[in-house]
Amino acid sequence: MTNAVAVAGLYLNHSASPRAVLLVLGTGPDRASTGSPDEVRGYLEATNVPLFVWTTSPGLHADAWGETTMVTSPSEFNKAWFSLQRHIDHQLIVWLDGAYLPNDIELSPTARGVALAR
Repeated sequence: MTNAVAVAGLYLNHSASPRAVLLVLGTGPDRASTGSPDEVRGYLEATNVPLFVWTTSPGLHADAWGETTMVTSPSEFNKAWFSLQRHIDHQLIVWLDGAYLPNDIELSPTARGVALAR
């Protein structure tokens, strides 16, 4: 499971669209992956890919991923889906024309609600 989440994040780092990884956990632990949830979360945070974790059952397997959203009913699903959709709808990608190094791009000190994804 952690391998799949990391690969999804890697794929999204090469896409030109709003991005987020959604992980839906069931009831059992992940025994086949090579990375830990902490490592994968750190990778996604470092590359500015948001991670949403939904679970159908609380437990240590869900706790290992940090903040999770319980989704066990249609109303919980709708609430979680609209939260994810709002997050994606507020993302904006800007392409800069020219030969710039990523570290040469800076935001104005007056910029609010904006972050650079590097």
